[in-house]
Amino acid sequence: MKKRIQKKVKKRKKKKKRITSDKVQKPVREREARLYALWKSIPTILHTMVHKDGGEAKLRDMGIDIKDEELMELIRIRFKSDFSKRFKICLKQLERWDNSEIIQEWVDEFNQKNNVLKHKKDIDYNFTMKTKKEADAARVKLWKELYEGWSEKQKVEHSGTISLAELFEKAEQKKKENG
Repeated sequence: MKKRIQKKVKKRKKKKKRITSDKVQKPVREREARLYALWKSIPTILHTMVHKDGGEAKLRDMGIDIKDEELMELIRIRFKSDFSKRFKICLKQLERWDNSEIIQEWVDEFNQKNNVLKHKKDIDYNFTMKTKKEADAARVKLWKELYEGWSEKQKVEHSGTISLAELFEKAEQKKKENG
């Protein structure tokens, strides 16, 4: 009888052992983990705004594509428990993801992209207005490159001809000189 109990205790101890490593591993359910990181990066005000009267209209006015069902589904999820139920992920797993370095990197990446997009319109508008007002050559050139896809053409003139063999010889000479 004692041997049976001792074996059961040993089995329990074996089950409790965990393998730990210093390496950052990608989550097994990567799609859901990325969605969780994206959900965490969505500003809280959007989660609350969508549930109020006229919330979707306000989101549309803010430039959010309310026809994108996946995005709207993420915005409608207000709490971690709601996310857990929707994607069938236990709350403990979400807590592990909260502490995961790779998930935090993804959240930071989403936040950075979000900030760039948020300020891009303002920067573009201000740049265009300043370009119209100042109309200096450098600003106009940059504006044309950014918004019209224009690229400056350069004319290169050659004097004389050189054979391929001469070109290689000069390259070898430069190599010897340099080093």
